[in-house]
Amino acid sequence: MHRRARVRRKRMAGSVAADAPRRGGWYYGWTIVGLGMLSQMAGLGLALSSFTFFLQDWHREFGTPLSTLELSVTVFSLVCAVFCALAGMAADKLPARWLLAGGVALLAVLHVAVGFATAGWQIIVIFGVMGVGVTFSSNIPCQALVSRWFVRQRGMALGISALGINAAAVVLPPVVIWSVHSFGWRQTWEIYAGAMAVLVLPALVFGVRDRPRPGEGAAYLGAEADAPAAAAVSLKDILTRPNFWIVGAAFLCVYCASMGVGLNLGPLVKSRGLSDTTLAILASSLGAADVVGKLGSGWLADRFGNRLPLTLMCLIGAAGAALIGATQGMAALVIGLLLVGATGAIWTLLASATATEFGQAGFGRAFGVICTFTPFGSLAPPVVAWAKEQTSSFSVGLYGLAGLALVGALLSLLLKERRARPAGA
Repeated sequence: MHRRARVRRKRMAGSVAADAPRRGGWYYGWTIVGLGMLSQMAGLGLALSSFTFFLQDWHREFGTPLSTLELSVTVFSLVCAVFCALAGMAADKLPARWLLAGGVALLAVLHVAVGFATAGWQIIVIFGVMGVGVTFSSNIPCQALVSRWFVRQRGMALGISALGINAAAVVLPPVVIWSVHSFGWRQTWEIYAGAMAVLVLPALVFGVRDRPRPGEGAAYLGAEADAPAAAAVSLKDILTRPNFWIVGAAFLCVYCASMGVGLNLGPLVKSRGLSDTTLAILASSLGAADVVGKLGSGWLADRFGNRLPLTLMCLIGAAGAALIGATQGMAALVIGLLLVGATGAIWTLLASATATEFGQAGFGRAFGVICTFTPFGSLAPPVVAWAKEQTSSFSVGLYGLAGLALVGALLSLLLKERRARPAGA
């Protein structure tokens, strides 16, 4: 009798062990994070991270003022805003692989179109259409996808996923400058389009999965691994939560500083008589600081919630913009750029705060709606460029960006969040 009981217990233990998810080995959620990085790097790497390197060539060839050319990013962001909410709903309901792959395919075609542009207004129009492709292949669907694969370590996973644009900002500047000098700016866009079609599209089509399989990833999902799906939040519920407006407004304030400095980096460096080599180094440093900021903010968000790192990012952005505007020295420029570069972490915190507030079921729609704030941030670069054209100095615009970031820090202190703690954490 005792022997039968022992055998039965051994069989039951073996069955439980077989059914339990492996805690060792590779969790496929990290592959999803990597694919999210790749998709964002492809879509934003040349169009946004390297935008500043083409301004002087476009200005000379088309005779279009820099402030007008920088409206390309404003139009791009406006189009993104129009489609953000739709992309959020699509990210919650449609297969992620086809959203991402479809967006990247459209962007590849548009990158080729840039190479055939013959006037500044065509650049602006093409960038506007790019907003559609980026909206469906970048931040919103990628972060919605990652949020379905993680509860524990969510902040870190979202931060790593958002590093796609930063990886491009670190790696691409010297490559793009060399390519423009060697082949021309038109061929550079066409070569990049070919890389998107040959390397990125197949990876997305064959690698992306929408969510973990049953029993997969319990160590990262906790109680949500086997929990029934929650009901999606309504638009009314999103818009009536104070935290939605607090996070969105604080994000916008520091995003203005990040965009206003980043997209004017080329003209800013040239105005100080520095070389293209120095520009490439500074641009890579800006991207590297962004990487550190995203990883650091994800780590802080996992441990302390989102209010502390959100406030910290706003203060860092204010200090960086003010420092660049206050002095012409090289050391101050480098330190200021590193500080402003770190504020790219605001995207990680925006996603983390949204996931904390609305959960997995409501993340896609809520994140899509909150991303409609971005067009207002994209007004910062042309405003800074216009202020420079009027005053012959970038300082006035940079001081304005610093003031906005300080407002964001004050708003961040009002955030009251219910921290999500998975069972067993």
